[in-house]
Amino acid sequence: MGTSIVASTNTDDAERHNKGTQFLIFMRHLCRASQVKNFDETLDLFQRMARMKPVPFVKDFTLLLGVIVRLRHYTTAISLVKHMYFALGIEPDTITLNIVINCLCRLKLISFGFSVLGTMFKLGLEPTVETLKGNKNEPGSSSNVSTTRREGGTTVESRVGSTNSKGSRNRGMKNLPYPEYIRRREEER
Repeated sequence: MGTSIVASTNTDDAERHNKGTQFLIFMRHLCRASQVKNFDETLDLFQRMARMKPVPFVKDFTLLLGVIVRLRHYTTAISLVKHMYFALGIEPDTITLNIVINCLCRLKLISFGFSVLGTMFKLGLEPTVETLKGNKNEPGSSSNVSTTRREGGTTVESRVGSTNSKGSRNRGMKNLPYPEYIRRREEER
């Protein structure tokens, strides 16, 4: 009787691991093929990855963070990196910190970007060309002028010349910190 419980537990673990591996392969494909275009979908993928046992590698989270940055949710990307480190215990790598620096620069918080660069040096991580490149990879960056300002504790971003036709649902929640975004999203449901 004891061996059947152990055997079934090992089988359950193997099935859970197999499903987790299949999910990660599917998530990587979606991110690399630029098929994730909905911000809520990216957060759902992130939450699902955060609940996995064992927790996926930092590269998988970084891939998803890249999608969040392409969707221009910079504050949320920074907040998720903090969540990865403090709640999940995932050490950031050079690419993850490049994303944080990029987000800070896009939010016009250059001095904080330099602070993260200093943290990279302290951790023994070598900056890459991507670290110092700036905003050159943003789609439509030459035709869009954006300004960011604080109003009532939230960040408001205004764009001129944007050809992006996103729905109005997330317009007011664009660059909110992750916990605040989740709270407001739950209130909408």
